[in-house]
Amino acid sequence: MSKDNKFRFEIRTPVNQLTTAKTIDIDIYGVVTNGKSWWDDDTGASNVIDQLRNLDETQDIVLHINSVGGEVSAGVSIYNRLRALRNKKSVIIEGLAASIASVIAMAGDEIHMALGSEMMIHNPSSYAFGEADDFEKAAESLRKTKESLIDIYEQRTGLSRDELATMMDNETWLTAKEAKEKGFCTSVDESLQMVACRKGTNLIVNGLAFAQDEVRGLPIDIYQEEKGDIMTVEELREHHTDVYNAIFNKGVEAERERIKALDGINNSARAEVVNKAKYETFATVNDVAVELLNLEPVADEPAVPTNQLQAIITDALQSSNTIDAVPITTPVELTEDDKALQLVNRVMDRMAQYKR
Repeated sequence: MSKDNKFRFEIRTPVNQLTTAKTIDIDIYGVVTNGKSWWDDDTGASNVIDQLRNLDETQDIVLHINSVGGEVSAGVSIYNRLRALRNKKSVIIEGLAASIASVIAMAGDEIHMALGSEMMIHNPSSYAFGEADDFEKAAESLRKTKESLIDIYEQRTGLSRDELATMMDNETWLTAKEAKEKGFCTSVDESLQMVACRKGTNLIVNGLAFAQDEVRGLPIDIYQEEKGDIMTVEELREHHTDVYNAIFNKGVEAERERIKALDGINNSARAEVVNKAKYETFATVNDVAVELLNLEPVADEPAVPTNQLQAIITDALQSSNTIDAVPITTPVELTEDDKALQLVNRVMDRMAQYKR
């Protein structure tokens, strides 16, 4: 089991709301394990159940499941302990409920499957080591485990034991609609949708990575490979015309605003810089404002000392709220271009006054 598939059985609802929340949300994600994982991270299953036992019976429990299954003993234990709770329990299968995770799902009084989600039931399996008698004991144990799982499925679905046994023999994958038809869930929630894709050796289901060898039997090819290729302009225009047009029109609007802002600071003395920005460098009004402020004075004009120029700019900044102010009743939110335009014009006005 990869670390990405670590079992998560935890309460989503904040601890300080457990006694007051009408609904308590629980996540059952990843690969179901018993006790501790390979990284010595306590799954917290017993702690979660103990906290749920302390709830008021009027509080509802919602179990969110996205799991490929795991250890049978852990899953059956979770199922039985959840069933023992008197609270109303609703299950939402958000992605996968495979193997023993499908058994945990049966603990719900209601079972809702997201559109596109899937459920899988199959025969239990295990590893055995030793002599012939050891293998025979292991086989007998698996047969009894299968019968126990059929008991749970039968109680929920009402299907015959023979039909359930055949489905388990064939490792049956069910779509949400098929699961409803067979009685494995009570509804298909079209307001929720599973999102899945293949990435390398993993299947990504609603953002959770599962190693593909842990979802044997699932028709992996139905999920598209996640691609990192960048779509060309031509592809965007051909396949997503609405998006292309929206982006194009936004660009046109932005360019018009840029030209308008540049025209606002243009005059005969500044024409060369402004026109170059319009049609060659495509600079913003902010960049042009900086360039104009840094221009060397022409030969027939008295030079403005650097410290004096700085004083003029500082004066313009400090007077930005008082010079040429027009009383208004509704505050106006100025854009960065508007602010740059005002600053340039104030500085130029101060420089003109200095020259006089």
